[in-house]
Amino acid sequence: ILSVIGRGFYGKVQLVKKKGTNELYALKSVHKSLLIEHQKVHTILSERNVLMKSKHPFIVDICFAFQTSTKVYIGLEYVAGGELFSHMRKCKKLPLEEVRLYVAELCLAIDYLHSMNIIYRDLKPENVLLSMDGHIKLTDFGLAKMLSPDLKQAETFCGTNEYLAPEIVQRMPYGQPIDW
Repeated sequence: ILSVIGRGFYGKVQLVKKKGTNELYALKSVHKSLLIEHQKVHTILSERNVLMKSKHPFIVDICFAFQTSTKVYIGLEYVAGGELFSHMRKCKKLPLEEVRLYVAELCLAIDYLHSMNIIYRDLKPENVLLSMDGHIKLTDFGLAKMLSPDLKQAETFCGTNEYLAPEIVQRMPYGQPIDW
C-alpha cells in the first residue's frame, strides 16, 4: 500500500504496488457491513459485473477482484493523471482542443456502454480520470445499471445532485438518454 487516493462513504481507494513486479493498481475496498446496513450490496456487484463485461480504451480496466470476511476489493488499472474535476479547477479554463478530445472520448465510452445495454447514471468530472498521455478513463460504476433486453428503462432515484438528469429529478422512468 503506497497511499490513499480517494475516500467515500463505503470505503476507500488506495494506490498499491504489486510485490515482485512493482505494477501499480488502484485498489478499491468497500466495507461489507456498510453495504448491508444501507442495502447497497447490489452496487458493488453491479460495478464489478459492468467492469468485467467492459473492455474499452476510455473505460478503466478491472484487473482483479476478491473479498475477505469484512471487505470487498476491486483492483483497477491505476490512472495517474487524476480527476478531470481537479484538472478543471487547476486550469480554470480548459483549451478548446482539450475539451473536444475529452468530449469525443466520453461520447465513445458512453456509446459503448449503451451498446451493451448499460446506463452509467453518474457522469461528472469527478468520475473521469486523465491518463498521463492526456486521454480520459471513465471510472466509478457503482450506479451503473445493466438493462435486460426486455427492460429498457429504470426508475431508481440515484446520481449526484448537481448532475442529475431532469427525468430523475422528476421521478420519471428513464433510459440511456439520461447519460447524454
